[in-house]
Amino acid sequence: MADTESRAPGKDIIALSPDGRELWVSVKGFPENSPNTQARHWFSGAVFDLILYHDENPDVTLALGLPDGFPTYKGLPPPCQVASGINAF
Repeated sequence: MADTESRAPGKDIIALSPDGRELWVSVKGFPENSPNTQARHWFSGAVFDLILYHDENPDVTLALGLPDGFPTYKGLPPPCQVASGINAF
């Protein structure tokens, strides 16, 4: 699991999904500087992480955790969720 305080890379949450499969979650927070641009960069980095996680273990359930109410994040997940099967929370 990642050390979020030090911003170390890695899976932020490892848990069991509702169907009993292992669940790996990459979590992103509220951007601080240049929020819309930073949110897009963080989002693209998180999606890339999920692609790498899938290569590491294609049998796990992958998810992306984003804060509710941030417009840039709110506009990004639906197309990716449909295209790649990633769960967005």
